[in-house]
Amino acid sequence: MNLESLANELLLNLFEYFASVHLLQIFYNLNIRFNNLIFRHFQRHSLHFQSISKYDFDIVCQKYLPSITDQIVSLRLSDDDDTPQQIDLFFSYGLSFNQFSHLQSLSIYHVYSLNSTEKNNKHTIVYNEIYDIEIIDSIERFPKLVYCYLDIINDNEYCFLTPSIISSSLKYLSIPYLDCNINQLIYLIKHISNLQSLNIRIVEHSIILETLTNFYQLKN
Repeated sequence: MNLESLANELLLNLFEYFASVHLLQIFYNLNIRFNNLIFRHFQRHSLHFQSISKYDFDIVCQKYLPSITDQIVSLRLSDDDDTPQQIDLFFSYGLSFNQFSHLQSLSIYHVYSLNSTEKNNKHTIVYNEIYDIEIIDSIERFPKLVYCYLDIINDNEYCFLTPSIISSSLKYLSIPYLDCNINQLIYLIKHISNLQSLNIRIVEHSIILETLTNFYQLKN
């Protein structure tokens, strides 16, 4: 059977059975039609790196991703045990969030600000905090971002990250393991004008200085 004789919808259904790396390896750059179908696929499905091998991750990031970043609408990265230092590797390939101009969903899993071997290293602590804040602040660079999940864990009980995000497109924000105070919470709600769902941990360490307004848009 000749694959090119199949209708586009059948091919798109077939693509769903392939992991992203294998889909790109097999079909990308065969011809313009297959490229367009791959673009359509990634407009419906996430580019999912959460359980990918480092070998496959290297291939996708170095060979394919630079030419399709503006086609990706959903991206998932992870620093868990199966994919350690994946986010550092992602940036080391010369990739940046700014290249994903049509991104609507961003999920980042298992980023640790500090771990048990780094708690006494002042320079590492400062570096990691800056690194995490840069990830949070990058949300503002996505004009079409609707959903964002950031699994960033801060092990230092004496150090709090300040989530300061401005976005008119974001509707669903989940940062379940970062602490904020009441004023920071109000800041988020004020500056994410269409926010409908928010998941964040509140630790009260301040007097309420802001006015409690703009809560009406929140549904969850």
